[in-house]
Amino acid sequence: MSKPKISVIMSEYNTPPDYLRASIESILSQTFKDIEIIIVDDCGKNDLDSITEEYKDKRIRVIKNNKNIGLVESLNKAIAVSKADILARMDTDDIADENRLEEQYNFMINHEEYSVVGTLANEFSKNSTTGVLGKPGEKTAKSLAYGDSIIHPSVMMRKKDIQSIGGYKNYKRAEDLSLWFELVMKGFRLFVIDRVLLNYRVNEEDYSKRKFKTRGGEIKARLHYYHLTKAPVLAYLVIIKSIVSSILPTRIVAFFRRKIILKPGRENERPLVSVIIPVYNCAEYIGECIDSVAEQTYDNIEIIVVNDGSKDGSENIIKDKRKRYHNILYYKQRNKGVSAARNLGIKKARGEYITFVDGDDLVGKYLVECLVNQIRCTHPGCIIVSKPTQKINEFKERVLGYKKPVVKSISSSQALIKLLYPYGIDNGPYAKLYPTVLLKKNLFNIDLSIAEDLELNYRLIKSSKIVKVLNEKLYFYRPNPKSAMNQEFNEKRLSGLTATDIIVKDALSTTNNKKIQKAAVGRHFIEAVLIASDPSVNRSVEGSAIIKRVILKNAGLVMRDFNMFYKYRIVAAIALINYDIAIKLLQSRGR
Repeated sequence: MSKPKISVIMSEYNTPPDYLRASIESILSQTFKDIEIIIVDDCGKNDLDSITEEYKDKRIRVIKNNKNIGLVESLNKAIAVSKADILARMDTDDIADENRLEEQYNFMINHEEYSVVGTLANEFSKNSTTGVLGKPGEKTAKSLAYGDSIIHPSVMMRKKDIQSIGGYKNYKRAEDLSLWFELVMKGFRLFVIDRVLLNYRVNEEDYSKRKFKTRGGEIKARLHYYHLTKAPVLAYLVIIKSIVSSILPTRIVAFFRRKIILKPGRENERPLVSVIIPVYNCAEYIGECIDSVAEQTYDNIEIIVVNDGSKDGSENIIKDKRKRYHNILYYKQRNKGVSAARNLGIKKARGEYITFVDGDDLVGKYLVECLVNQIRCTHPGCIIVSKPTQKINEFKERVLGYKKPVVKSISSSQALIKLLYPYGIDNGPYAKLYPTVLLKKNLFNIDLSIAEDLELNYRLIKSSKIVKVLNEKLYFYRPNPKSAMNQEFNEKRLSGLTATDIIVKDALSTTNNKKIQKAAVGRHFIEAVLIASDPSVNRSVEGSAIIKRVILKNAGLVMRDFNMFYKYRIVAAIALINYDIAIKLLQSRGR
């Protein structure tokens, strides 16, 4: 067998055979196939060889101990003989979701900063699912001390990182807690994704294993690591809680666990997404736009339509659509501009995430589903970005075609560079999925009439830890000849320079990243060049002077910036020699 990508490690000791078979079968039926399954036989009563031979699957490897050595040594043994660089833990009585390994593996490939990645779990017993166990997000020494840990059989780990700290330590029934503390103390990072990918079996008899005589390992581990990490005094209450729960009757402990620790089941959870549509005189297109949003394959959406003082028949069409689609929320205001309309939509949004659609555009029916599928298996504060949009005339041929998108995770710094130059991330708010909490803290700047979306995305991406870019085009825009960008020059057109100037000042004052600073200056230059390309700007003495000042101030840096588009570097070079010639060339070629 060639080197697999994942080694699933398990230790078996007297697991009921039916439970064991269900566990093994849940791994064999994973959508991710490039695995090996290492089961250490710790000298229990089961004939493990006979059970595993039933499956006739060469990916299963049974390692026999000569004597019973316990879970810790058995797991370390499995790690030592494993072939893959990534390990996945699994208990012999639990059941994995069929997508578990695929989702965790993709997360780890895209997020190399994490050494251990866990998931949430449905806790279940013989008769029913009792609730969801776990809390998503990054785990630190402090959170571990307060009892916010990782479900051990849900984790995927980087083998080299686990071996670098010597593997599991022999704290009985706390070998996982010890491992997490050892890792964070060495600077390794742990994360739990917001996905329920494990069914975690807990029967009433399991509570008998949590009595005082078996709690010694956990208490010893907590006292040891609390001292090493200087845990807060209040964290010691977790130890007291463990002692109390070990003394109380089993049924009382099980009752309080279900009522306090576990969350309601969420195996079918689909987060609500708010789709915000600002409308201004879109009567010709708004009906078709709303239809394309309402007919998404992802059904848990609310459609927030904000009428920004339209004077055509837009309102009547919207009201007709409300009769057909009951998830439309309709608001109207006097004409304040698209930013104010979007801000009203943000304030009214009830969804966990928000995406935007312009009232004259269309969306492919898989757009929201594609975006949400990515947010489910990544950092909850992540921004999801679909690739640059398609023109409206390509809608018919692309709307029916859906393929699994190519996804790339990048840091916020990398995303800012792609946004500003620009290559790879469009500055519009559409075809993106934003966490609602992030948007409610960062509204559109209503003082900007152009590039307000660029300035907002700069702030949002800067505030986000991770950005995911999908190589799938599912948003279709309609070029608008009446937009400010396509009108003859007026003072509003300089708003784009105001927006990029805000970005430049922020980049220079709040970040030490030279690449971001150069990209911000470059985008300021690009905006000035785009305005200067319009011959009508010549009629404004003040406007021409402002543009000239921006171009000449930044031309030297742009000319030497090898990441900048070649055409802008040429413009910068010519402008430094003779500004008037550069402008004439731009205006002769048009934008």
